[in-house]
Parts: sequence; C-alpha cells; structure tokens
Amino acid sequence: MINAPEPSGQPGAFAKLSRRDVLKLAGSAATLAVGAAAIGVGGRALAGGVVEPLNVKPTPGLLRFRLTATPAFVQMRPGAMTAVWRFRYRLLEGDGSYLTPGPGFMGPTIRVPRGTRVICDYSNNLSEISNVHWHGLDIPADQDGHPKDFVEPGGTRRYDFVVDQPAGTCWYHPHPDMRTGPQVYMGLAGLFIVTDKEEAKSRLPQRELALVLQDRQFGAGNGLVYGDPSGVVGMLGNVVQVNGEQLPTLALAAGPVRLRLLNASNSRIYKLALSDGTPLTVVGTDNAVLPTAVNRGYLMLSPGERADVWLDLSARANSEVLTLRSLSFNPFMMGSSSLVNGAAFDVCRFQTSTAPTTPAAAPGALVPFEAYTLAGASNAANPRLYPIGRDTTTNPDLCQPCWTLNGVLYTLTGLESNETVPADTLEVLQVDNPANGPVMPHPIHFHGRAFQVLSRARVTGNSSTQTSYNGVKDGFVDSGWKDTVLVWPGERVQVLMKWTTHRGLFVYHCHNLEHEDMGMMRNLLVV
Repeated sequence: MINAPEPSGQPGAFAKLSRRDVLKLAGSAATLAVGAAAIGVGGRALAGGVVEPLNVKPTPGLLRFRLTATPAFVQMRPGAMTAVWRFRYRLLEGDGSYLTPGPGFMGPTIRVPRGTRVICDYSNNLSEISNVHWHGLDIPADQDGHPKDFVEPGGTRRYDFVVDQPAGTCWYHPHPDMRTGPQVYMGLAGLFIVTDKEEAKSRLPQRELALVLQDRQFGAGNGLVYGDPSGVVGMLGNVVQVNGEQLPTLALAAGPVRLRLLNASNSRIYKLALSDGTPLTVVGTDNAVLPTAVNRGYLMLSPGERADVWLDLSARANSEVLTLRSLSFNPFMMGSSSLVNGAAFDVCRFQTSTAPTTPAAAPGALVPFEAYTLAGASNAANPRLYPIGRDTTTNPDLCQPCWTLNGVLYTLTGLESNETVPADTLEVLQVDNPANGPVMPHPIHFHGRAFQVLSRARVTGNSSTQTSYNGVKDGFVDSGWKDTVLVWPGERVQVLMKWTTHRGLFVYHCHNLEHEDMGMMRNLLVV
C-alpha cells in the first residue's frame, strides 16, 4: 500500500479499501509512505501547526476552533523530510490558553476547565474518509466519533459538546472503520486535557511535561512504513519516539514535575521504569487524578492508556541523567519487527539543569473519589460478558486468527442481545482472555463514561502464561478512573461501569489499532 504521488503532485493518500483488502495488505507488510524527497510539493514543505487569527473573542466557558486533517511534511530525522498526516488548527473564539501547539507534530493540545463548551469545525483534506473520536470524554453519541459518523474527503462537520467530567488526561484521534490504525500512525492525534477545581486544590505540581509514546518504522527517504506481516499482532515500528523524537534528552530544573504519559502507539505495550530503580509515583490514570498516589517499580502502559507521574530530580547533581526505560516482558506474540513487543529499550532521558536542593514531598491524598461497589451493581450476580475470542472461518486466508469481541466481528451498526445497555445504571462487565491457542494481551477500550476496575483473576493458562503474568502484574494501576484496561492471556477482568447518560450508539474495542481495524470492535446501544 503506497502513499504515492497523485497526478496533482500533492502528497498521496491511501486508497479506500474493503476489510478484505485491508487484511490482505496487513498480511503483506505493505509500505505506506515514501519520503518527502520522493513525493515533493513544488519544492517546498507544507506548513503545519497553528495559524493565529485576528481579533479572537475571549469568551468565558467556550472554545471554538477549526481543525483540519491534511497531508504535510515534517523533519522527523536527519535528511529528507517525512510525509505525514497532521492536524492544522485555528482558534476562532475563546481563551487562547485553551488551544496551544501540541508536542512534536501532533495536533493542538486542548486544555479546558470542566464545564467548557467545545465547538470544533472539522475539515477532512485527506483523500479517504476520516473523523474525530474524543477518547476519554463522556459526550453525546453523535459527537463521539462513531465509525458510522465519518466525513468524506473534502467534507466538513461540526462537533459541539460540553465537557462535564473530572480533571484528567484524554486525547483525540480518527476512528473510521478499518482505517484508524494507518491514520493514527501517520500522525493524526492530539492531547485533550480537562482541569477542575478539585485538581487545583490538590498538591500536584504546576509544572507539566507531556510524553507521547509512539513507535514507527522508516524506509527509503525517511518515509513511514506501515504493515503487520503476521496479520494478527499489530503494527510495530523499529524506532520509538517521544513527542516525535527518538530518545530525547529533556532538561528539568529542580522541583516536582507532572509527567502526562500517553501511549499513542498502534500496538506496542510499554513496561516503564526508571534506570536507577527509583519507583514511579503515579498520581493519575486514564481519565482522572487518583484519590491517593501509588508507587510502582514499573508501570504497564498499553495502547490508548494514559498515566500521570510525579517526578522530582531536586536531590540529584547538576547535569545528572536519569533514563526512562521500557523493560523486557513476554507478551507471547512479539511480532516480526526488529524491535519486538516486549523488548527492552531506552525511551527518553531526563537531565537535571540546576544545582541539587531539597526535593518536595510526594503527595498522598489527592482528590475525592466515589468508589463503586459490586453490591451497588444492578447485575451483581450476573455480569455482562464480553469475551475475547478468535474467528478462523470468516477470513481464513487473511488472518489466522481474526480476533473478536463478544464472539463476532464488527459490523457498522450490528448489535448482539447483550449490547443494549441501560443509561445511567451501574453494572459489572466481565472480559475473559482465554489462554489457549494463539494468545496475546489486549487493551480493551469503552467509549462513553469511565469505569473502575473491580477485579483481576487468573482463570486459564499454564506455567508459561503464569510466569509471563508475574512479570507484568505489579505494573497495573487499577485504583482510579479508566477507559482502557489491559487484559493478559488467561486473565478475567471485571469492571464496574455506570453507563453514560447519553443515549445512542457507542463502540467498545481492542485499542490495538490493527485488531480494531480487523473487526475486534462491537457496538453498544445505550437506551
């Protein structure tokens, strides 16, 4: 699959393909892009990033902006520029601090207080369908970015919703059926940060540093290469980037800093740890600040998951370097990249930029938290079951196996009997990941309101899967609000979900983006 020059000389776009075509290409490790030097745009790079308007109205409680998905070129490595897809933007109305340049070449970082009305006028300048999913936000179904609500090439649509949820680190990215993986991989993503009064009263640091983790593979002319040779593992690059840079060194002055970590990789799972063994102090999970900070020797972060970490280098000598690493682990199906899933590698480096001083005490209690209980669930004795499985008959020549959720592959509006759910009702959901046949971990993401992890249990497997699990289980942080949960082979995870008050059609899926595109996704109808 080639992102080749079009007759106009503009950067090419991927063809519209059927699921069958997509699966064929995924199995053959196709190339998505050749370098900017090979494509060219009349000898100049396309401009990207912010375009500041004149006379912006600083309307309180409102953010209105234009967001455009478009081809562009960026300097990702020495030499030729790389052809990417990115979000350009323009602030139209609201406080200028609500919309700022994102890390690397990502879309703008949206940062709004709870209660803000957000109006996004979206334009699709790609040559294939796309849209925007506001990952982690509890908003109306018709604003969520359901795959059926796509925007045609050259089309536009307006997203209009009010942010009404606790402070936390969310993000946004495309969500068209069968095309989410390549579109996110090519660069279409951005941070969406919510603030509130409770967070402001906590002892969290005022200084923040976003760390967006993605892996990519580069080919001739620094072009991005996309493909999953196995057809079942997902896209794994051979270069890991933080905010668009490989192994950056980040200068930090004395005092605590809040690291906002986002795993925006297509399928890679990270086992994050500091090089000197200092525990990671986790102060937030996917959707909100934790009620109490927790320490972990390492932190598991699967695709789509976020974590906020307290870091203070005050006691370290000037110019001392501390490395954030991903440690080795066994995910069983490691992929065919030269940097397999579960490999050990350095992620980024922190370097002190001031003389040592007394470090601040890490926070204990942070924000109030309403803990759900199993007794409060309307189906406490009869959990809603959404098992992970495999389909070896529908497309046996294309994927062995095709991963499934709830026993079937995705269709755009299809519903099983257990996928119609009651609005604003607390229920217990159960996801089993059987450890028989081909096995691998899956990050399961629910659109709509966040949930709480109730329990994890080993229910199937052997000594091999148990050993693998023992190497990762201490890195799960399940004590806060989540929208994505990593389910290990042989594991049963139960979560408590109070379904959103917004009625309509949402989806739940594996956030390994190639699995999602292959059909490991299902609908939920909230009534």
